[in-house]
Amino acid sequence: MAEKSSPAAEPAANDGFCRTCDDLFLPKARHTVYRLIPDFFVKNKVTVSEVMYRADLLDRLENAGMLIQHVIQKVAVAKSAEDGTPVQETLKHLDRLVSELYARVFNDKRDDVVPDAGEKDFGALAAKLAAAPNGTYLLNSALAKYLRDARSWNEKAVRLARLVEMHRAAAGGAFLACAVDEFFAEMLHMPSALQDFIGETTNFGDYLVILIDLFLGKGEVGQYGKGQALSRLARLFATGQLPRAHASLGSRIVADIAGLKRLCEDSVAAEMKLYRRVAILAEKCAGEHMNREKLTDALELRAHRFVDPECLGACLNATVLPDEKLAWLFFASDCIVGGHNKMELFNTAMHIVSSALFDKQFRSPQIPLLKRLHRLAALNEQARRSGFAEELRRKLANLFDVRALDLAEGCKLFETLAARPSKPAEKADALMKLFAARTFTEPRLANKAREAVMAIVSAPDFLAGYIDHK
Repeated sequence: MAEKSSPAAEPAANDGFCRTCDDLFLPKARHTVYRLIPDFFVKNKVTVSEVMYRADLLDRLENAGMLIQHVIQKVAVAKSAEDGTPVQETLKHLDRLVSELYARVFNDKRDDVVPDAGEKDFGALAAKLAAAPNGTYLLNSALAKYLRDARSWNEKAVRLARLVEMHRAAAGGAFLACAVDEFFAEMLHMPSALQDFIGETTNFGDYLVILIDLFLGKGEVGQYGKGQALSRLARLFATGQLPRAHASLGSRIVADIAGLKRLCEDSVAAEMKLYRRVAILAEKCAGEHMNREKLTDALELRAHRFVDPECLGACLNATVLPDEKLAWLFFASDCIVGGHNKMELFNTAMHIVSSALFDKQFRSPQIPLLKRLHRLAALNEQARRSGFAEELRRKLANLFDVRALDLAEGCKLFETLAARPSKPAEKADALMKLFAARTFTEPRLANKAREAVMAIVSAPDFLAGYIDHK
């Protein structure tokens, strides 16, 4: 048979279009069938491979209205649009291939060709079929038959995982694992199967976190407990087995990250925190089984929704004062990823800092000077620790520092303190308390304050007064 049960199942020379009946078994063809009629597989709790190797399921599919014809027509129209092949020609060709598939599977059932193997028999069966010309076809047919009475996705996954675990050291263990890997690859790309493994979650973000943990080989026990699908799969992934299934789960995670479903409905801020958790975990997944570029694109696409003008405007309008809006932007910069997304936040922050409202807030004589300086120092620190690029962090922090220094000099803060009739030790103590309260921005205003302290402590009578003060 032409079909293989390995990640290299699709030869590069094949453009994905089925030219022989054997090509219908290839991963590309199976994925196309699932993508076009997913409801049938979800409703019947079966993978495409199970349907293609079982006569009873093929019969059920044939009797389910025009589903097969729908697939054939969609593929024919797509091929015509791609290379100009007449639609009718492709329809006839695909109809013939499907008829050959039906004939093969139904004849095999009639002639009782497919082995009826139990759990303990698969190692020996795989060893026997590994060298057979149609060994892959027969082994996959036997696996589909073995799963026919499983009632849930979890039960199917447990059965398949047990086969890999039980026959790992057998002569046909590698061949069997390769076949099981194909079944798992389909199963792990189906949200309905994953939902069955995991069970109910508080929100979609928590569901994604569990998927990522599974990918990293740290799967939770899921709704069925230890020893069930999730924990068994995590163990197999952690030991480097089921590479195609591992890659399939990676594709599912990337698709879900890029999807439109919100991570949580509580608030944008809560969703951002959950997004940050997902992003940090997901970054650990990039590598052999998950394309880093596709993951990055998916993370940036989801993050871009947070900086969409409508969403960003709604979040900023939830606060009144400019400093509160800036604090929210610094929080957002630490949560989302993507240079373009962060630049959107930075430009918004710069617009707020240069606005008349910001100037009014920090020039207002109704607000005590020290309170204004303290708030600017907080913004200065938040800017320096934000998620922006280093150059952008410095630029924002510098704006707050310059503004604070301007305020302090305009109000003659240090001159007023120096002119007090109190003792030098008391003046130094007052400045140190302001330092401790994080009142001074870095570096300009803080350096100015340090100079004031040094001027006080260098006075001849400071030490004696300091001892008396203490």
